Amino acid sequence: MRDVRVRRRIRKAFTIIELLVVVGIITVLVGILVPAVSSARKQARNIACASNMRQICLGMIAYAGQNKGAFPPNNADNGQFWFLEALIGQHVTSPDKIGRPGAVPAGADASAGLAGGVFLCPNDLEDSVRSYSMNLWASSNVSELVLKQLKAKKPPGKLFKAGGGKESSSLLLLLESWPELPVSGTNPTRYVAMANVGLRGRPGARFGAAPGVGWKTPPDGTPGRLPDRDSQITFYRHDRSHKIEEPRGRCNFGFVDGHVAMLRQDELVQGDKFSSYVAMWSPIDREIEHPPPKATKKP
Repeated sequence: MRDVRVRRRIRKAFTIIELLVVVGIITVLVGILVPAVSSARKQARNIACASNMRQICLGMIAYAGQNKGAFPPNNADNGQFWFLEALIGQHVTSPDKIGRPGAVPAGADASAGLAGGVFLCPNDLEDSVRSYSMNLWASSNVSELVLKQLKAKKPPGKLFKAGGGKESSSLLLLLESWPELPVSGTNPTRYVAMANVGLRGRPGARFGAAPGVGWKTPPDGTPGRLPDRDSQITFYRHDRSHKIEEPRGRCNFGFVDGHVAMLRQDELVQGDKFSSYVAMWSPIDREIEHPPPKATKKP
């Protein structure tokens, strides 16, 4: 009787071979599931970023609807920027309110800048609190520095209002940019993106096409915070297969008609030099890069 019980106990136990088979199956399943879960998490973050940008774009469009088609201002001379609670706060809400990078100009509106929530891409660096910048050329009010360039013989762009006609689905309104400016009074230090981008370089160069814009962290940013870059756009957030400063990869773009699209850097340039005009900084991008030939005088 005792031998029978022993044999039964032996039959209930796993053999080494059976155990190895089970371990092998579990290993294969983990190898399949982990990349799938990681991919799903990345996709969820990409979608969350696009949703954030769409909400902000719709807020700017609503603002323009109340201001005769004019989008929020970006004027460093008087401290008026699109993200201020007093300007966009009626249309876009945020759980966080932060101070400004640098000093507030005398007489400027000292209201808080909105941050966190929809103003933060979930793929941004951990110490960031605002990830997005407005296209400078969509601004309703700009600094004297920009106005001087607008009056130049060959201006780098043209200001525009809401609508945009047939170009509304191509004109940029909101972009993902570098978290490079330290916010005063934060401990540990938190960083925000520039208020606006798009002044330097040709349209294609702003997307990282040769020769690029040679962007450095501004004087009011922390020296050495980020390396020199060929674009003010952050193509690394949704594609980490390259160095952070390289203008390769993809990111989300918000447009004047309210839609948001994720575009690769190589979709935005052609011939590694010019813009493809899939996304446009201003209505005169084509003229800037391909000016009409000069009329020859008849003898």
